Amino acid sequence: MDIGVWILAALIVAFVGFFAVSQVRAAMPNLMATPRKVSAEVAALRRLENTGSGWEPSVRCLAVFRIEDGEVREYEVSEDTFRTLTEGTKGTLRVRGAWFLGFNPSA
Repeated sequence: MDIGVWILAALIVAFVGFFAVSQVRAAMPNLMATPRKVSAEVAALRRLENTGSGWEPSVRCLAVFRIEDGEVREYEVSEDTFRTLTEGTKGTLRVRGAWFLGFNPSA
């Protein structure tokens, strides 16, 4: 094979390796965090649409929760979860570091 093919292959492997390491490093604080359950209230809901230049616009669904100690935190949630949330609903928020794991409304 041509030396150029080997160089290109090495560059691709290096790029993929660097990307994988950077993703693991970014996720490490959340992976190391202990999952928590806290009482919270849905304070606000927002949908951010980025029309961009692609075929389909990207949509981010954000939920803002007021934790029992008064702290306010915002999490990105799936569209399915977003549809089930209602502002003012109280319940149990499940998180792991900065990751949203779920919200169970109180009965």
